[in-house]
Amino acid sequence: MFIKFNWGTGIFTFIVIFIILMLGMVYFSFQQDNELVDESYYPKGMEYQQQIDRRLRTQKLPYTFDVQQTSNEVVITFPPDLMDMDFQKGEIYFYRPSARKFDIKENMKPEINLQQTFSLNRFRAGKYNVKLSWRMGDEEYYDEKTIIISK
Repeated sequence: MFIKFNWGTGIFTFIVIFIILMLGMVYFSFQQDNELVDESYYPKGMEYQQQIDRRLRTQKLPYTFDVQQTSNEVVITFPPDLMDMDFQKGEIYFYRPSARKFDIKENMKPEINLQQTFSLNRFRAGKYNVKLSWRMGDEEYYDEKTIIISK
């Protein structure tokens, strides 16, 4: 039994293939993990001006932080002026844009050599935004660096 290929058969074949591809794309799109960047996205948007003020205060400081990867750890180097300027407390947030489950949040605790180290085993290979927020005196500060972790 041989089917003769004509315009009607071609249009029918095209429509069937198109429907199968569309159903496949819908199925594939529902399998993707779509998580919010942050659960408190909208309240954080409302306080964005305060974040801008923190960054502007940080830009006026005479120093900056340094974030580097060594062979087996991630090292944050703090400037020497930090301990002289009434540093009270701070937080380090390793934010992974592609997957929230790999985020790491720690308190800022500079050691005697003005460094804080994190084992490389805690990280997955990829991009992390290192968000540093701290308080000195009555003012809050914020800085952000990007690091690519390679293993």
